[in-house]
Amino acid sequence: MAFPAVFLVLLRGMWESFSASRPWFVSLIVASAVYLTVDGAWYVPAGALSGLLSAYLWGEQK
Repeated sequence: MAFPAVFLVLLRGMWESFSASRPWFVSLIVASAVYLTVDGAWYVPAGALSGLLSAYLWGEQK
C-alpha cells in the first residue's frame, strides 16, 4: 500500500495539466500491456523508455 501512495503523492506534486502528464499515461499503458503479454520484468524498461520517448516527442522545442 505504501508504494501506490508514494506514487500518487509524486504524481499530484508534479501535476500541471493533462498534456504535461501524457508521458505518464503512455508509460502506464505500455508497461501494463508488456506485463500482460511478455514473461519477465520487461515491463519496467518498456514503460520507462516509452515514457521518455513520448516526453521527448511531445516536449517543447527550444
